[in-house]
Amino acid sequence: MNSPWVTERLALTALDYPIPQRANRLDFMLGALTLVALTLLALTGIVLTQYYNPAPLSAHESIRYIITAQPFVAFVRDVHVWSASAALVLVFTHVAAVFWRRGYRSPWVTGLATLAIALSLIGGALLLRRPGVTQTGLVDRHDSPKTRSP
Repeated sequence: MNSPWVTERLALTALDYPIPQRANRLDFMLGALTLVALTLLALTGIVLTQYYNPAPLSAHESIRYIITAQPFVAFVRDVHVWSASAALVLVFTHVAAVFWRRGYRSPWVTGLATLAIALSLIGGALLLRRPGVTQTGLVDRHDSPKTRSP
């Protein structure tokens, strides 16, 4: 089906190598599953930006509008939340599996930097999802009564 010219130009012969049987296990698929979860997270985030208004006075109303008046967008929001949770679990599991197998190579610093970025983005978003945990909510909860103004 492929012509020799297409095979040569796209280097399709480089993909012709035996895949070991152990590569069909779940711990070897964790990186790809993490990529799928992060891609799903990005796509649903793009859809949600069309409906969400981040202005302080109207953010809550835009979320209420998404949940009550737009059933498909509410489903997309739920998929967004679940994919963020899945990505968080998969990133931890993937890093643990790579360290367990000692599968890291010389640019391991980039892997740790990617882990830090993913955890900060996903963890911060999951923290904000909890009711009452906003920027002022975090400040109010951690201030002692002595430091609060009367």
